[in-house]
Amino acid sequence: MIKVVIILTDFEEFYTLQIIGKILSISQKNLQIRTLRVRNYSITEASFLISHISNFFENALFVCVVDPEVGTKRRTVIIEQGKNLFVGPDNGIFSMLNARIEKVVEIDEDKFSNASKTFHGRDIFAVIAGEILNGKDITEFGKTDASRKIKMSNLKDKILYIDNFGNIITSIRNESVNFKVGEEVKLKIKGREISSIFVETFADEKEKFIIYYGSSGFLEIGKFMDNVGEILKVKVGAQIEIENKTKLF
Repeated sequence: MIKVVIILTDFEEFYTLQIIGKILSISQKNLQIRTLRVRNYSITEASFLISHISNFFENALFVCVVDPEVGTKRRTVIIEQGKNLFVGPDNGIFSMLNARIEKVVEIDEDKFSNASKTFHGRDIFAVIAGEILNGKDITEFGKTDASRKIKMSNLKDKILYIDNFGNIITSIRNESVNFKVGEEVKLKIKGREISSIFVETFADEKEKFIIYYGSSGFLEIGKFMDNVGEILKVKVGAQIEIENKTKLF
C-alpha cells in the first residue's frame, strides 16, 4: 500500500500544484504528498536525488517530471523497485536505480488521448499515480518490458549535485579511493586544476578546498563555511577528474 507520494520535478509551484490537484481529484485516500524541486532540465541531479532519497522510503510513489522532451516519442515508464514505484520519462532520470529494478512497464500513452502535449506530468503521470493509489495494477497501463532495461545517462566522473551550501557531490564512490587524512588531492574541474586536502570533517581545514567521504556514499568537495560551487563557477553535470585517484576495486 502506498503511504506517501513524492513529486520530484523542475516545475514551479503553478505546475506542481496542478499535479497534486489532479492526483487528489482521482484518489481521495488520506496520504502524504511531498515535493522536491531540482534545477531546470537537470536529469543528472534528478537521477541522483531519486536514487538516494528512495533508499529512505518504503511504500512510496515517486512522480518524476523532469521532461524536456515532453510530447515527443520518448518512452515513459512505471518502475517497481522493492516496495517503491516510480513514474516518469525514460530519459536517464532513473539511471541510478538500474541495479535494483524489478519491473518496468512501458506506458501506453494512447490511453491518454486527451493529454496536453506539453504537460504529461499532470495529464498522464498524475492520473496514473491517482489510479495506482486507488488499487490499479501497474501492468494495466502498458506493456511489461521483460528486459527491465531503461535509458542510462553517462554519469562517470561528473558532478551529481551541488547543495545550498555549495558543497559538490561527485559521482566518484567513496570506496573507489584510498586517501589518508591530510593528504593533498589534485582535482581538475572544467580544465581548471585545483589542490584540495582530504579531511574527515568540514572544520579540519578552514582555508583550502577540502575533499571528503560524503554521507551519500560519494566523494564531496567543499570549503569551510564557503560556497565552493560559486567559487569554482561549476554546474551539475560538469566533468571532474581526480588526478591521484587510486582505485581499490
